[in-house]
Parts: sequence; structure tokens; C-alpha cells
Amino acid sequence: MSAQLILKCAFGYNGSQVQYISPSEVVWVCGNALIFQKIGSRTQRVLHGTSFGIQCFAVCKQLGLVAVAEKGPQPVVHVYRAADFNLLTTLSPLVSLGFSALAFSVDGQRLAVCIDEPDMTLNIYLWQQERLLIQTTLIAPVQHISFQPYNSDQLCTSGNGHLHVWRIDKLSNRYDITSHDADMHGINPTCHAWFPKGLYIGGSGGELLAIDPETLQPLQDPSSVKKQEDSAAQQHDHHVGNGDLLLELCSEEQVTISMNETHPAGNSSQLSKEETISSDLTHHEMDSSNAEGVEEGQTSRLLDGLKLIQATSSGAPVAAMVVSRDHVIVAGDGAIIRWFSHARLGYVRQQGHQPLIQKAEFSDGGFSAPLGLDLGGDQFNQVVLGGADGSIKIVELDSSSARVHEHQGGPLVEAHAGDVTGMAPHPGREGAVLSCGVDGTVRVWNLVSSPGLPPQCRCESRRTFSSAQTAIATSQKYPVAAIGSETGVLRLVSLSETSTRALQVTFRCRLHTSSIRCIIFSPCGKWVATTGDDKHIYLTLLKDHGASAVVIGSVSSQETITSLVWPSAPIGEESVLALLVSGGLLSVSVPNGLSAGGGRPSQHSDMHLSGREGVATKALKLEAPMLRAIGRGGDTKLGDLIGLGGDLMVHRLVIPDDYQAWTGIKGKAHKSDHRLGVHTAHEGALSCTRNGRLIASASADGHVATLTTNFEGELELIQVTSSRVHDVTTGGASAVSFDLSGRWMASAGAGGGMFLYETQGHAHVTLEPLHLAVPKLSPIDQDAFDEPNEMTEAEAHKKRLSEIPPPVAVQMADTGVISARLEELRQQLSAVIAANDTSDEIEKMDRTELIVDRGMVAELKAAADARVEALKDGIRKEHLHLEVIAERVRNACWESVDGQRGQFVTSIKGTGVEVYNFPLLNYNASTLRKVLTLRRMEVVEEKLTKQEMNALGGIAHQEEAETAPTPMGSSVPPVRGGGNAFTSPEDERFATGVETDGLEDVGTLMHDDMNLHGTLRKSAQLHFYRHQVLELKRQFNKDFEAVVKLKKIETDKILDFNGKMDETARDLLQLGAPPPSDERFIPTFPEDMKHVLTVRDEEVEAQRVMSDAERVKQGSRQGLEGAGGVIDSGLADRALKFMMGGNLTSKHVAQDPFALDRPAWMDGNPKLFSEEQIKEVREFLAAEKLMQEEKTKKVAALELELRSFKGNVEDCLQRFEEALQGLLAKRLKTQADVAALESRIIALCINLERCDATGDSVERELYQQTSALTDVRGRIVIDLSERKGALAELETRLAEMTVEDKQMDRNFKKEFVDAELFYTKLLHLYRWRSARGDEVPSGNTVAPTPSGISRVISRQLSRQTSARSVTTSTGNQPQAQATGLMTPVTQSVLQKREEMIRELAPTTMDPFPQLTSSESYLDTESGPDEVEILPDSMYPEGLDLEWWNKLVQYRAKKTRSEAEIRHQAHSAALLMKEVVKMGFDEAAIAAKVEVKMAAISSLRKERQEAIHDTDLQLYLKAGLVEAEPPTVVSSDMSSAVYIHRSLVEGLNQEVHMRGDKKVEIMKAIKDFKKGIYQLEWEHKRCDMMVEDLREKTKELQMLHVTRDLQSIFRDGEDRSAINELASLEALAKQREILHAKNLSDRQKKMRRVGKSIEEKKKQNNEVGQHMVTLESVLAEQERLRGSMQTTEDQNSRRMRSMVTHKRLKEIATAQQAEMSLLAAELDKLRLRTYPTFMDPNALAAALPPDTKSSLWK
Repeated sequence: MSAQLILKCAFGYNGSQVQYISPSEVVWVCGNALIFQKIGSRTQRVLHGTSFGIQCFAVCKQLGLVAVAEKGPQPVVHVYRAADFNLLTTLSPLVSLGFSALAFSVDGQRLAVCIDEPDMTLNIYLWQQERLLIQTTLIAPVQHISFQPYNSDQLCTSGNGHLHVWRIDKLSNRYDITSHDADMHGINPTCHAWFPKGLYIGGSGGELLAIDPETLQPLQDPSSVKKQEDSAAQQHDHHVGNGDLLLELCSEEQVTISMNETHPAGNSSQLSKEETISSDLTHHEMDSSNAEGVEEGQTSRLLDGLKLIQATSSGAPVAAMVVSRDHVIVAGDGAIIRWFSHARLGYVRQQGHQPLIQKAEFSDGGFSAPLGLDLGGDQFNQVVLGGADGSIKIVELDSSSARVHEHQGGPLVEAHAGDVTGMAPHPGREGAVLSCGVDGTVRVWNLVSSPGLPPQCRCESRRTFSSAQTAIATSQKYPVAAIGSETGVLRLVSLSETSTRALQVTFRCRLHTSSIRCIIFSPCGKWVATTGDDKHIYLTLLKDHGASAVVIGSVSSQETITSLVWPSAPIGEESVLALLVSGGLLSVSVPNGLSAGGGRPSQHSDMHLSGREGVATKALKLEAPMLRAIGRGGDTKLGDLIGLGGDLMVHRLVIPDDYQAWTGIKGKAHKSDHRLGVHTAHEGALSCTRNGRLIASASADGHVATLTTNFEGELELIQVTSSRVHDVTTGGASAVSFDLSGRWMASAGAGGGMFLYETQGHAHVTLEPLHLAVPKLSPIDQDAFDEPNEMTEAEAHKKRLSEIPPPVAVQMADTGVISARLEELRQQLSAVIAANDTSDEIEKMDRTELIVDRGMVAELKAAADARVEALKDGIRKEHLHLEVIAERVRNACWESVDGQRGQFVTSIKGTGVEVYNFPLLNYNASTLRKVLTLRRMEVVEEKLTKQEMNALGGIAHQEEAETAPTPMGSSVPPVRGGGNAFTSPEDERFATGVETDGLEDVGTLMHDDMNLHGTLRKSAQLHFYRHQVLELKRQFNKDFEAVVKLKKIETDKILDFNGKMDETARDLLQLGAPPPSDERFIPTFPEDMKHVLTVRDEEVEAQRVMSDAERVKQGSRQGLEGAGGVIDSGLADRALKFMMGGNLTSKHVAQDPFALDRPAWMDGNPKLFSEEQIKEVREFLAAEKLMQEEKTKKVAALELELRSFKGNVEDCLQRFEEALQGLLAKRLKTQADVAALESRIIALCINLERCDATGDSVERELYQQTSALTDVRGRIVIDLSERKGALAELETRLAEMTVEDKQMDRNFKKEFVDAELFYTKLLHLYRWRSARGDEVPSGNTVAPTPSGISRVISRQLSRQTSARSVTTSTGNQPQAQATGLMTPVTQSVLQKREEMIRELAPTTMDPFPQLTSSESYLDTESGPDEVEILPDSMYPEGLDLEWWNKLVQYRAKKTRSEAEIRHQAHSAALLMKEVVKMGFDEAAIAAKVEVKMAAISSLRKERQEAIHDTDLQLYLKAGLVEAEPPTVVSSDMSSAVYIHRSLVEGLNQEVHMRGDKKVEIMKAIKDFKKGIYQLEWEHKRCDMMVEDLREKTKELQMLHVTRDLQSIFRDGEDRSAINELASLEALAKQREILHAKNLSDRQKKMRRVGKSIEEKKKQNNEVGQHMVTLESVLAEQERLRGSMQTTEDQNSRRMRSMVTHKRLKEIATAQQAEMSLLAAELDKLRLRTYPTFMDPNALAAALPPDTKSSLWK
């Protein structure tokens, strides 16, 4: 069966560095591989490690390189090309343990390698040459290293509290490196980052420092900072004294917003164009002496005159940082990253400006502090974050708004943080697995990607628990997963879609005292078995399809259990197998008796099931210990067992069915049916598909393998990963699992690496889904926090049994024994105490002396006292904290409400209706009165203006005056005929508001919405709206107070009626009427807000804790009360009772007023009455009847009165409820009106902010900047014209000198033609030049011709032009080709480069765009070279001395001319460079001027839009039916403009008219240009024909006529070439024949060699198989030989054993004879007394242990 593994993707992250390799590709470490992932397409490339793991890596983005430092016995550094993973070189430093950091230089030529302890060296390589450039020793391990982006001779290292700046110097024959320590000012550095102006350093306390790498000092002078701070403080005091409100915020530039009533309009704010203020930025003025409680990004302390920036909150260390063009991004505390601006960052700030411009928090799912941070993207506006929680995210920065947002594609990785401890397939879905890890999370992974997309694993859901999870398993019957934690807690998690939340916990219980090692479900799905390091196996029964569970009991083992296997077996015969560390296999049967009826736990206190409840255990010794195992169906009832053995072999063994085969741990070892060597490490994991045909194994050696079994049951290895997929040093592979179908497989490593594989083939794939029973889940999640001291289920069970009543507890054997022993101890203790009590006083011991362990008592008391004090301190601090918060809330929200405080009124009936009033603050109407005065003046002015214009007849002017805005406070035009501006006293009283308080006519003075334009009108309207809101609330509050008063009135009435009903009820009871039903209504007052913040004594429910003194005082008080004494609390009551003679109670007549006193004699015999008595009786009866009639009337009247009182109460309630409902409706209407006004207020505030942001001050500042740029441009233009003139003059001079130089070359032959014999030698000497490179500048060895000079100048111009297109896609930096010497890079050069970068590349956020070599700055002065004299050693023999002197003089003149030409060319190149640069500067400034002018135009337009922008609120009329629009339209009318229809129609007509004219003009232009283009094309064609004819003429003229050409012209074509060609063709044919023959011979020979190779292969296979057999035999013989000794030792040992055996035999014989005699004598004595019976215990004791256990079972 072929089931090869194909690696599809990686979805893990080990928590190390993460970097960009290109703008769209990110690199990180996963296991023992580097993952290259595209951000957009999510495609991955995997670079596998070649050793045990990857320590660190470095990338060179410019050249596309990646360097990998590997782990291993002999670690090396590999350098790859990232495009195709081609290995370029391998560096092998002398390393003891490993590497700590790597870094490329910007040009990619150098590679810095930091070696970790104990070596601690810094090596710098020229990696392309595999040459060690320099090596030095480090004083501390390095965590971060980086080269200076502009200078490869400077680099920085940091880590473990140290930071060093290194400088590489080139000496004559070697390189030297020196370290410079920066003055850290008490900062403990953690990381660093280069930026164009220097170096950023992050501290362990959250500090951020910017230093100069040259001087290693802060970027600014502290003394100047002190002066700036003093001046800023004076300026701040001045502003505060004037009552101004100053708020300063900062982004890329300073932003100041000032608000002052005396400021003129339009100058209230200053805001740059491209700046946006973050809403969460705050500014706090702070003294240097008080540095506590500082907000993030603020100055935290003053040290050596430098203000330190706190880059993180709560002093968290700076974990990582990265630099962009304008910002530095800092990460350090939690899931928060912060953006700081370069302009305002550093320890020195002039006015304490806030450098923080943005803070982004990522806390979804526990994103913690980033461990890796890098900047990339096409515009360098993306930041990749590698979090400590195992996730990798992409964050994008909007440079225009300084806002950050997460990448739309979501996180790149959402992996486990740390070791992955287990994986299991999802039972309900194909292509999904579950995993758990030490980070406490359980995740569900979707392994199947969408069609057409690259394979990628997606975390669908996850849940985090309070402790590390160590094991996981899933059921094949129910959608349930079981999870075990390191605290021994078992959780059942629902995977059903009906769960109330993702991964809902349906059952939780702590079973083990240590971590859970293994979990397994039974094949039937009803049982869950768990085991841990406490050597116990717990059995848990699932109920309700997995919705709940019950713990049945446990089985203990004497040895550690490594794994659990639950084989398939018939129902009733189920058992779980436990693998023991010693090599045993323990079988535990299931207690089926306890599973009946939903299951019940064991009734034993320890919950042990061994030998109880029908649980049987049996053991078997295996051939080798099994560390991990899985069960699989087979030929037997229990199937097969596949396990990873301690002998590094994979075993397959058949589980025996016969009971006799289970011979115990000490019995015969059960042999494995087959074993196969796969891995080289013990720890690992196993998994198999559902049909059991494919097995996956993963080991701590980092490899993943697949196996299967053939028809004979033997294991066959299919594939082992060629390289170690997982990191060996962190534990290798720890988990492996197939999905439900078996097509996909995932492996996880101990370091967090996770990989996805696809298996080839179909035999092992099962596409049939599982039919799972859906449980009915509870909506309540059963999870809780894991506590280390939490009771286990056994302890809780024991506690529950102890709480059972004694009669029931006595029935339990174990509880009875414990109770008896406890009672015995109690009796003994009571006897000792009684004896002590009855002893003499001298002998009597104190009760405390009976304590045995006094030290323990003292410790317990001290611990209790300490806990009490700690508890008191904690409670005191908590109360103090609450009191402080309460006081602040009271002062801010309650005490500040000096007006009307919050109150509410409720229904008397208790219907739940609550109506609240509007809390109001004290309102200062002085500002509003001023605005109203100005508005009245404006109204009067408009009225007078209308009258004046009507008088003048200017109707048109009148219309303009009505629409044009009139500024407030402007002077009123004088009226003819008088000096007073008011025409009537009414207008004067109206303008001054003397008839009102100035606030009643606000509604009449408000501006119309159509005329609401201008900042002044909108500001006034804003005040009017606020006043209207206040008036609406006040009006409602008045109605509210009326309803409150009505409630009090109605409540008093109800109470009066209740009193009257009580009196009426008492009267009815007195008259003997049946008691009326108690239907009285008792009103309540829950809306008492006066004491809402006061705690009353009756509200305190907890019992007060009193001290000893308070208890004594309370006891004495109670004693006085019991003795009848008078205390303070009851003094008034006792005095009142004494004065009134008793309690104040009303006197009620207990007798019926209508009852008559019947004399006693009337009760006698009527026959004995006299006539008078009979008459009295008759009168009494008549009177009694009359009284009864009166009583009946009285009762009826009282009942009628009682009903009337109840009716009155109902009327009161109804009256108040109607008033309350009306108040509620008014509250809703008022709230709606207030909301409408507040929306208008918000719109006006936004509009006013826009007006302030586009005020005149901003435009004035832009004009100033534009004028300054124009002046600079003018100066540059003047200088440019001067330099162009000088350049033209210099080029002319250079051309003349070049002509003279060439003339000297032509005159040389004339001068030295007479020296015929030595002419050639003299010519060579004349042309000879020194070849020393240090004497002749590069590129100037030959005097340039005039065309060469032009090429030099044009080359300089082309290089300057190419500098405008700076790109970062390639890292190749061309070598310098300038004509002069290059100066070293200095800080000024860096500043110039930075300015050029900002001018030429404004669209990228890259802080270090690569500059071409033409931007290097040449020396400003380079004089002519010295004249080189010919040495005398070159004097030709035989030459006349006169000729020699003439040659020397002529050559000196020539070399001097060449040097002068070189000097002039160098000067011309420098001047040309200045001209080009000045041209670029002039163009850049012109572009800036255009940008500023465009900004001014945009500002004016925006200001006009803001001034004339008006919001109109549209209200629908009642009953108006709205028409549905034909298409979906937006309801947003924020940009709508309210204009008249005729204006739009007129504009449309004008547009059409002008458009027609434009079209006609464009057609005419097109026809005219058509003719022009046709003429130009004809002209170009003619020019090209003329050029071709000229070239042909030149070729004919320049044709060199040779002899061959003359012969061809003379004789025609030569025939000799034809004959030669024929002979060559014949020779070629002969060679082809010979080649075919040789080829056939070679092919025959190859076939013979191939046959011999096949035979050799067969022989090698046979030898290999024989070698395997011989190796096993040899290993067995070596094992036996190791256990045997030499021959002499054997002989001596045999002799000693024989002697010892003989002696022991003689002793045994004597003892046996004596025992026989004694036994016979004993039997005789027993027979004489009584008959003898056999003792079964003695018989069992005499038997062997195994026979004993089998006998009694």
C-alpha cells in the first residue's frame, strides 16, 4: 500500500523572531523549519533545517538572502538564496553550544555571528568568500545585533543589560574592531533600532532613548534643554495668569489649540494639513520632582538634565521596536503597540509635547506582548507582530491619518504558545482535529482549505482554561472531547453545534493529584479512562449522550502508567489496558454493576475498585516496555496493540484472550509478533486511521513516519520524513493525529511547531461519517478555575460519606472501623483529662501542657495571626480604595451638581413605572446675555438698514442686505436727522433688554437655518440651542416637581383614609360585625435620593465584628438593661412613660355600646316571676330589640363609610397614575426634543472645528512658508546661472587643453624621428605610466578626450537623474564610478541623504531607501598630480644623453598636461554635480511651492464649505404616506446642499451651452493637429531615409580594399573553397559511420554492465538481510557474553558452590530428621487430646503467590 506523506503547510510558531524577506512575504520559525508565507495569497514555502533545530536566522531584504543558525552537536550557519532555497555557503565557527544572534549588513556582503555562552564571541564574515574578517570577545551574551544601514563598518549589540556600539577599522594588512559603551543614564537596555539620525535604545523600565552613534550621547544638549524648559514654563505661567485654556497635542508636527474669548475670529486654532489628532492623546503638565502616576508616552523622570520618555505603561520593559520613515513602533506591555513620531521623540522636548500618536491594543483571544516585530509592505506601512501567545498578525499604518488597523486577511498564524501536548480527530467533521497545549488552550483546526485556494490550517474556535492541558481524546459515539490538565482536572467539552458557546464544558472534576498523562474513550462511548502521575486509573461514566458524567471509582497501580489502550470487546466484557513503565500490561475490567441506572460512584471512602464491585485485574509481562500504544482490531477478541517500545522499536503484539496467558508481572514475557526500528528517541506519539490500515508515529527525534501491516501481520515502513520536521532540542514531536477520514494528518511538536500532511492512496481513507448522538446540553457552562489545593473527587467523596448520619455510616465497613478507632482515642483522651482533673493541685497539669507539639501550635498561631493581619490590611486597603473612589465619584458627579440633582418618581400602585427628571448644573448666563445683546443689536441694525434702504429706494440693495451676513458688534450706520442710532424707545429697550432679564426672547432671536452661515452666527446659534435644551429640561423639571407634590398630597390623603378605615373597622368589630377584609393600600417611597450615598445602619446585613473592649461594653450595657437601669438609648422612652403614666395608647371601649346589661334575676325561672318582673322583662326585650335595630343601622352605615373610603383611595391612585402617565409621555417628548437639539449642537461644534482648522492663521502660515520657499528658489536660480556660466567656461578650457595634449602626441614623431634606432623604445618610455593605484585616482589613468569629458559629465548627470527613482526591490548597490575621491560617511552626509530621501521618495515609509553610489560626496578640492620622472634604471644603453634629457623634458610636459586635464575634468565633474543638484533642488522647491499653493486653494475651498455648510432637520407631516424609491438610496444627507430648483436648471442650460462650444473647438483642434502630425511623420520618414543613405555612403567610403577583394574583383569567385568544402563533407560522412559503430559497441557494453549491476544489487540485498540476522545473533551473543565470566572465575565459582551446597545439604538432612521426630511426637500428642482440622489460611500461606491468588479468585 502506498500512502506517502506530502507536506502541505505549517500552522505553528515557536515564539521567536518574525521578519519580512520581501514586501509581501514573511518568515518565521516553525519546528525545525523556516516558513516563508505570502501575505496576500497565503501560499507557503518551507525551508527544512538540516540539524536538530534552528537557533536564529537573519534576512537581507536587498539581496534576498537568509542565514540560518542551526542547533546540534556541531552547529553551523547556512546562507541560502530565498528565491529558490539554493545553498550558497556554510560557515562553521568553533562553537561549544550554539549561536545567539545573526545580522547581515545592508549591502549583504558581511554577516555578523554572535556565539552564545561559554564562548561569547562576535565573528564577522565575508560570507561569499567564507573568510573570517574579524573576531572579538563579548562581555555578555547578545540577544540583538544589527549593522548601521548607511555604514557597514558600524554595528550595535544589545542584550542582558549591555549595549555596545562597534566600529570596524581597516588597517594596512588586517581589520580591527573597537567597542564603545554608551552613557545609558541608568537605563538597563533591552533592545535597539537604527534610524536615519541615530540609534534608539529601549530600557527594561519602559524607557526610550535616542542617541548619536558617533558621540554616543543624546541628540540634544541638556543645557539648551534647560533653557527651553525654563522659557516654556514662564510662557505657560503667563498664559495661565491670563486665564487662557491651552491644550497641546503632538503628532508629526506641533499642534496647538487655543481657546480665548478675546481672540479674534479665525485665530482660534492652528492645525497642519496632513495631521490628525488621536482621540486618546492627553497632555499632562508634570514637575520633575513628582514622577509617579505618569501616563504612557509621558516624561517619567529627570536624570542628568534629560527628560526620559516612558514608552510603555506600568514600567514594562521594551520587548521590541522597529523604525519607519516617520515613526518608531514600540512593543513591550501586553498586547499593545505604540507609534511615536521622530519629530517629538527623545529625552529632550521643548515644551513637554506628547510624542505618542497612536496606541493599538490587540487582546482578542489573549494576544500578549509581541516577541517579534518587523516593518515591511509595499509602502513600508505594515508591521508584523509575533506574539507570545503563538499568533502572528499584520498591522497596517495609515501615514496620512496616523491610524492603525489590523490586516483584512486576519492573523497569519493562531498557534499554541509552547508545547502541544495532544491531538485528536474531530468526531463530527472530516478534515478537522483538536489540539491542546501547555498554554491552557484547546483549539479546533480546520485542515481542509477552500477549492482553488492554497492549503492552510484555520483555527475555527478555541477556549482558554486556567491551567495547562496535558491530554485530549474524542469519542466516536458522541460529539464530546475529554481534556486533562496538569492539576489533574478532567473536563468534558461539547463539540455539538447546539452548544451555547464554543467548546462548552459539560462536566468538570478533579480526579488526580498530579497531571493527567493519558485519556481514552471506550469503543462504546460510555466510559472515559484517565491516568496520571499519581499511578491511579479513574473510570468515568458518561450520561445523557455526553451531556453529563459521574465518576465511578479508581484502580491503583504500584508502577507508573505510561499509556492507556481500550480494545474492542463485547458488552459486559469491556476492559481497559494500562501500560506500565517496567514493561507490564495491566488489564482492568469495567464495573458494569455500577453503571446501571445512570451510574453511581463507589460507596467506599477511597473509591478504590480493585477486588470490589466486580472489578478484576490481571497482568502480563511484555517483551519490552511500551511508552505509547494504540489499539487496533485484529483476529482475536481484543485485537492488536501497536506501541512504541523502550528499545526504540515499534511493536505489534496480539492481546491474549485466554485468562491463563496472563501470568503476572513476574511471569513469562509475552513476545511481540513483529517489531520494526523506526525512531532514535523514546518519547513520541502514535495514531492510526479509522480502519487501522495506516499508522503514524512521531518521536522526540523530530521525525514523522507512516507504517502499515502486510498480509502476514508484519509491520512495514512506508515513509520517514527526510529531515527532522520538529525541533529536537525542545522535545521533538509530541503529538500526531489523523482526521476522521484518514486523508489528512497533523503533527505537533514540543516547541509549538505544527505541520499538515496529505496522505496519498485510498485504501486507508474512510469517507463514511460517524452517526453521533446529539446530547441535550444545559445552558450553563460547568467550568471553574483550577486551584492547586482543590479537593480531588476521592477526597470530596470521603467528605460526603463522613457527613452521612451514624446509623447509615455504621453499615459501611471502612467507616465503622475508623469510627471505632476514633472513639477509642476519644475515650483515652477523656480518661487522661479526667485523671488530671482529679489529681492534687500540686500534681495537676495545665490544660495547655497536654499539647504534644507546642512548636506546631505556636506556628499555627503565628500563621493565623499573620493571616488575620494580612486580611485586615487587605480589607483596609480595599475599603480605602473604595472610599477614595466613592469620594471622587461624589465630588465629580454629585457634589458638583449644585443645581437640581437627579430624582425619580414611581407609581404608588407599584406598577414599575419610573420617571426621572433631568439633573441640572448651575448655569452661568453671562455669556449668553452678551450674545443676546449683540444679536439684538444686529436685529435692530437690520431693521434700520431696511428702513434706510426703503427711504433711498434701493430695493436691490435691500435684497442683498437680507442675504449677506452682518458681523456681530459692527457699528450701526447713522440715521439722518439725529445722532441717536435708535429710531424709537421701543427699539432701544429691545436692544438693551431692559424689559426682560435677557433670556426670554431667545427663540425669537435665533437665526434661520438658511441664513446660518459664518462662524459668528453659528457660535451664537450654538449658545441659543444650549439655552433651549436647558429651558426644556427646566420646564419638564417643573412638571416633575408638580407630580412629586401631587404624589405627596395623594399619599397623605391615602394615609388619612387608611386611618379612617382603621377606626371604622374597629367600630365594626366593637359592634360585633364580622371583620372586614384588609384591603388597605400602603404607599411606599423608594425614590428617596437625599440619602442615596449614605449607608444606613438598617441596610447593613452583615454582622458587625467587635473588638474585646466593645464586647465588654456591650455586655455591661445588657446587664444594666436587665437590672432595670436607665441607659442612654432608652432614657427618653422611660421618661415619657413616667410622665404619661404608661404607654401612649388610645382608650377603646371594649363593650358593645348597643348591648344592655341583663339583670341576673332574669336568668331564673319565668314561672316564678311576678307581674312587675314580667313587665320589666317585656320592656327589656323591647329595648333590646330596638337596640338591635339601631345596631344594624349603625353597622350598615359603617360599612357604607368603609366602602366610600376605599373608593376615595382608588380615586387618589387613579388620579396620580394619570398624572404619572402624562409625565412619562412628556418625558419622552422632551427627551426627543433634547436629542434633536443636541444633534444640532454636535453638528455645529463639528462645523466650528472645521472652520477653526481652516482659519486665516493657517492660511497666513502657508503664505509665509510659500514666500520663504520662493525666496530660496530665487537664490538657487541665481547661483545656478552663475555655476552654469563657470561650467561652460571650464568645459571650453578643458577642450582646448585636450587638443593641445593630442597635438603633443602628434609632434612626438617629429621631435624624435632622428633617433631611428631608439624611436620605438623612446615611444614606449613616453607612453609608460606608473601602475600604482594609490597614486593615480580611479578612472583617470588615461587622459580623456573631449568626447570622453562629455561622457564623464553625462554619466554624472545620468547618475543624478537615476537617483530620483529610488527603489527597494533590489539590494544591488553599484560600485562608485565618480571621477574624484570619496569622503567617509558622516552625520552631515546622513542628514543630506535624509533630506534627499524625503524629496525623492515621499511615497515610501522605508527609513533607509537604498541610494546609488552617485550620491556619495566628492572631495571639494583635488589639485594636479605631481610630475612623475623616469628613473635612471630605464635609460636605454647606447642612447645619446641629449636624446634622453629631451625625452625626460618632453614626457614631463606631457604628464603635467595630463595631470592638469585630470584636475580640470575633476573640477568640471564637481561643478556639474553641483549644477545638477541645484537643478533638482530648484525643481523640488518649485514642486513644494505648487503643493503649498494647492494647499492654500484647498484650504480656502474647505473654509468656504465649512462657513456655508448648514444642517437642515426635515420632519414628516402626520399622516403623510412615504413613497418607496425605485432603487436603494442612502439616507445620509451630511453632504446635501439646499438650493432652489431654478438655479440648478439654469446651471444645466449653461453647462450644455458651454459644452457644445467646447466640443466644436476640440473637433477643430483635432483636425488641425491631424495635419500637423501627418507633416511631422513625413518629415521623420525623409530624415530616416537621408540617414540610411549617409550610413551606406560611409560604409562604402570606409571599405578597406584587400588583396583578396581585389582578386575577387579581378578573377571572380575562387573555386578552391568549393573543393575544400567537398572534401570536408566526405570526411564528415566517414566520421558519422565510425560514430554509429562506436555507439553500438558502447550500448552493448552498457547493457552488459547493467546486468552485472542488477546481479550485484540482488547479492547486496541478500547480504543485507543476512547481515540483519547476523547482527541480531551477534547482539544476543554479546549480551550473553557480557553476563558470563572467564573460565577461571567459573571454575572457582563452581568449586565454592559445590562446597557450599554440600554443607547446606548436610545441615538440611540433619534438620529434616530432627523435624520428622518432632512432628511425629506432636501428632501423637494431638491424637491423644482432640481431632485436628486443616487451616485454610495456613494452606494458602504455604502455596506460591500466583497459585494463591488464582485459588481464591
